Amino acid sequence: WYRKAAEQGHPNAQFSLAGFCEEGKAVEQSDEDAVKWYLLAAKQGVAGAQINLGVMYDLGKGGLVKSDVKAAYWYGKAASQGIDRAQFDLGSMFAQGRGVDQSDELAAGWFTKSAKQGNAASQLNLGAMYEQGRGVPRDTSEAAKWYRKAAEQGDANAQLNLGIPVQSNKMPFVRARGRSIIFKEPTPPLNAPPCFPPPPRTRTTQT
Repeated sequence: WYRKAAEQGHPNAQFSLAGFCEEGKAVEQSDEDAVKWYLLAAKQGVAGAQINLGVMYDLGKGGLVKSDVKAAYWYGKAASQGIDRAQFDLGSMFAQGRGVDQSDELAAGWFTKSAKQGNAASQLNLGAMYEQGRGVPRDTSEAAKWYRKAAEQGDANAQLNLGIPVQSNKMPFVRARGRSIIFKEPTPPLNAPPCFPPPPRTRTTQT
């Protein structure tokens, strides 16, 4: 039924079907088919499909040629819709100069948007940027604030930056320590949201 709806152009059905194809759920696993449906949904503005298509380009999956430029493009599409994970991905691309012109200022800007939504990876990287004065004024107090927010979510790197033993429940205030920014590998694709209505059930009666 999802395939029929997807073929009729329903974007959420296309996104769901892409996820099924990628994971091999109810259909034969196929990254190539996943890319096909992600692309159709992404062009219709489905943020999850835009992120996942970015990941596919980032990793060179589904028959796609690995492309930082196209990965950054699709991360940007989802980031502009306010998706925190895409904002983190785009911030990482700007910080590293992958697929875009390197810009610490833009990286810090996207990390900030994402961090304010509670994204721990962005909180960690934003803390490091404040600590090092990259794209923002150097401010160890602000760095410690963002490290702490990530640490409270269990981020081990943030805990180490604060000098907190990993897996410790104690959160003493300590000055942030100098460490390099840590950029994580692309995260796994988003799961399709259960937002597409199921097909209507028809009641049958015996005569």
